[in-house]
Amino acid sequence: GHYKLQHDLDTKDEEMYKKFEVETNYFAAQLLMPSSTFRLQYMKAAKSELGKLLGREYIIDYLSKYFQVKSSSVERRIFELLEDGGF
Repeated sequence: GHYKLQHDLDTKDEEMYKKFEVETNYFAAQLLMPSSTFRLQYMKAAKSELGKLLGREYIIDYLSKYFQVKSSSVERRIFELLEDGGF
């Protein structure tokens, strides 16, 4: 991600480095968890019997396994999509 976004990782500016990290994480989330597929799978999990019974915990676990990413990445992606207009 840093390479594709042409980040200068040799920067001594701590704020700039933090900005690079945020941008790279967002880029990776879009690549690994495309919004249309993510929304579809989110709704599938939420509407399932287990999703209705167990709620958020099940949905995050389901999406984490589906996309093969950490649960914290799924939680961050949900937050990003909600900020961008929701589901």
